[in-house]
Amino acid sequence: MEPVKRLGSLLVATCIVWLSAVAAGMIIDSEFVRGAAIILALISTVTIWTMWALDQYGISMDGTPREKAKRDAGSHEDPRLALLLSLFTPDERDALRSRLVDELSSDGEAVSLVDLLAEQEQDGSHRRGSS
Repeated sequence: MEPVKRLGSLLVATCIVWLSAVAAGMIIDSEFVRGAAIILALISTVTIWTMWALDQYGISMDGTPREKAKRDAGSHEDPRLALLLSLFTPDERDALRSRLVDELSSDGEAVSLVDLLAEQEQDGSHRRGSS
């Protein structure tokens, strides 16, 4: 719903800019004022929609990605988890993995996550084998 509200407010702002330009051109009967109002309205419209586009792509004013965009685009591996796993021996990692699988399989769901993952792997291997 947030993007719809933001888009609506951008459309309202654009309409206000252009209505102001038309009103200024009608009130002051001068070619210079009409031209200046149209040019300012055009610049304002381009600025408003450019800022919206940059915001949608997660780019800040100086061209660098914003923090949230960096987190979303970066690797999904937590450095703390990577450090913790590097401290485990292979046997400890296997024990942790089996414990997590056991906990996931006993979470009370009608179909366990392990079964779903196994089914997904089988579907993937069938697709790869048929292509």
